[in-house]
Amino acid sequence: MMDPMEAMADSHVDQLTRHLQGQVERNPADFQSLMMLGNGYYLQGKIALSITTFNRALVINPQDPGAYYHLGIAYYRSAQIDEAIEALTQVTVLAPSMVMAYYWLGIAHFHSGRYREARKAFETLLEKNHESHIAHYHAALTCLAVREFDAARAHLETLAELGCRDPQVYLHWGEAYYHLHKPTEAMKAYRRGLELNPHNGPLQESLADLVDVQEP
Repeated sequence: MMDPMEAMADSHVDQLTRHLQGQVERNPADFQSLMMLGNGYYLQGKIALSITTFNRALVINPQDPGAYYHLGIAYYRSAQIDEAIEALTQVTVLAPSMVMAYYWLGIAHFHSGRYREARKAFETLLEKNHESHIAHYHAALTCLAVREFDAARAHLETLAELGCRDPQVYLHWGEAYYHLHKPTEAMKAYRRGLELNPHNGPLQESLADLVDVQEP
């Protein structure tokens, strides 16, 4: 999903963007130039201009999922969350195989407080790519937010099985077990995280809080 422009140096992006502005002035119906120009504006931090440009592209080709995808991300970056959700939902309708659309849709739902919708988006991504670390992690966060601790535990356990070393995974894994009233399992999760991240303060503190707790 990475646009080739993202790999360019800033000076080359600026140069290409100026060229694309000329292309679009000469041919306002040039869909591909509009898409690249929208990406150029986005990479320059001109998010409002990128949104305007992607919308212009969609006037020309209203069924293009890539245009909705980039538009949705631009809306999200500009904190227009409802608009981002609308655009990204359209991607999932037009091109269900574009898995990263579900990621951004989940992120947008999560930051709007729509945790169940966020979880659905992340778990739909996981149906298509079961080993996606970012989807398991964010699905776990949504489950924790709605106090579905066993579902959160399952996502975090899968991440551990996949070899994830991120201390946040083990911190939340222990948290899930703690809320399931399984302090011994929580301690095991914290200790496993500390084996991978021996100097992590939050893991050390969480384990210290539990070492004297007995099984109910």
